[in-house]
Amino acid sequence: MKFNKNVIEFMINNKIEALGKKYGSEAKASVIEILSLEKNLRPDNKENRLIPLPQWNKYYDYPTVAGMRMKVFNRNSNGFNEYGVVHKEGKRVFIDEQAYLRWQNRNKVS
Repeated sequence: MKFNKNVIEFMINNKIEALGKKYGSEAKASVIEILSLEKNLRPDNKENRLIPLPQWNKYYDYPTVAGMRMKVFNRNSNGFNEYGVVHKEGKRVFIDEQAYLRWQNRNKVS
């Protein structure tokens, strides 16, 4: 079942209010803080952002544009192709942000 944004916000606010009544305003403030921190952890999944390669450093400090160019050049051997990181439109090269983050986290054990 999928709810629209207004219904979800209403449900969250009701739960937070109920928690505040039961455990006090400090618990309510803690929940609001946790929700805002959690929201910052998750990438925005509304749209898969394609970042033009020359503008990579406007979004991320590392790797540098030169470093990213080297990764794109070696995409056949480094796994970029497997993860769908590189998108080309004519001569323009774009980096699929979500695919790059998946590629970057590929060896991390959770």
